[in-house]
Amino acid sequence: MQQDCLPLVASETQTVAPAVTTDQLLFMMASWSHDLLSNFNSIITLNELVQRDDPASVLEFVDNIQFRIQTLQRLSKTIYQFSQVESEKIEMEDIPVRTYIKKRLHSYEILAQRTGRHFESELMIPDSVHICTDSARLDLVLENLITNAVKYSPEASTIIANVRTIDDQLAITLTNSCVNMPEEYLDMIFKPYVRLDNSIPGYGIGLATCRRLCSQINGRIEATTHQNTISFTVQLPSQA
Repeated sequence: MQQDCLPLVASETQTVAPAVTTDQLLFMMASWSHDLLSNFNSIITLNELVQRDDPASVLEFVDNIQFRIQTLQRLSKTIYQFSQVESEKIEMEDIPVRTYIKKRLHSYEILAQRTGRHFESELMIPDSVHICTDSARLDLVLENLITNAVKYSPEASTIIANVRTIDDQLAITLTNSCVNMPEEYLDMIFKPYVRLDNSIPGYGIGLATCRRLCSQINGRIEATTHQNTISFTVQLPSQA
């Protein structure tokens, strides 16, 4: 029989990044403001070139402006995620897992295909499995993980999503190809501002945000590596 959602109990099974300090907040705001201004200035420059009817110059800036727009999109998403993780409002609700996860897997498959990756999913749970969680926070965690899987995996590689139950826990795992990563780095990557590949755009707070969000919904997240792949697994209490 399905039980009502229980009150949130803080997870004590995993070390969580503390809330940001005032100095860290000021640093992030300064970085975000700089990036916003820089990218908006590039867009304004393109607009001025279009108004001057200078086709050669416009073509030169087309690829760059697409990059700027994507950067603004990432930045807006980062600011939104930051606002959510620092918010004290947590709305727990009862969610049937198969219905919830099938919709997300479909959108992840589209994202992977659009970026030249293959996507496979393994949904190994019965219809009766439910979780009590804040779906907005869980969405942010999974979106971060699929975005990272696309960003850090080579083109034409395969991203695999596996959803299963382990005892009374729901386990959602995303696996992608990557450069070989020493095991000692696996906990380090969940710390704020840690970036192991500075050649790829980012702010180094995505995985720290994921761990904090998981803790807020009574879950946990961990990373494992095997033969040039990395897997991120989110676990949440489940009910059948």
